[in-house]
Amino acid sequence: MIYEKTTVLIPIKAFSKAKQRLSKTLNPSLRHILAIAMAEKVIESVGDLDLKIVADDQEVIQWTKQHNLDLIISPFENLNKSLQFAFDQLASTKTTQIVVVPSDLPLAKNLSEIQFKTGVNIIPDKDLKGTNLLSIPLGKSFKFEYGPNSFRLHCLQAKNMNLGPNIIRNKNFELDIDTPKDLDQIINCPPWDFLLKNK
Repeated sequence: MIYEKTTVLIPIKAFSKAKQRLSKTLNPSLRHILAIAMAEKVIESVGDLDLKIVADDQEVIQWTKQHNLDLIISPFENLNKSLQFAFDQLASTKTTQIVVVPSDLPLAKNLSEIQFKTGVNIIPDKDLKGTNLLSIPLGKSFKFEYGPNSFRLHCLQAKNMNLGPNIIRNKNFELDIDTPKDLDQIINCPPWDFLLKNK
């Protein structure tokens, strides 16, 4: 179930700084192209749900405006601080549930079909370390803990707040691209095989 007054937040860092851990595999131009292509894929997965991009980088801000997407401009480079800022900005709106989705999920699709429960819902990455989707009720003092072991930290916080969590395994959202090993899982498959052809 997707709540009627749900807002999806997609934080996007500077395209020019994205995926530095792929520097031995992809040149800066390809990493830039990959970052944009994955962001577009995640945005497409949102469908008709209310969507806001969270960004502090000027290129990303201009790109968002060119695509006529709603934007929350963060004064912070730090991801957790940016999300908290966006969370606070939505406090005075009709939104009741926030869904945070990173912009580097190349297989993302059909977000609106995910069955959420009341409280906190989390889709972890394939290794059960990262948080690839986080759904939380607005109005709760939830602290974003993106970084090392974010899945465990978000689960612990939800448990301490009596908000679950409801853990969902979903292959469309389990793969994020951080390392060459992650990249190997998509580089031979369209539309991502363009990376192999241009390496």
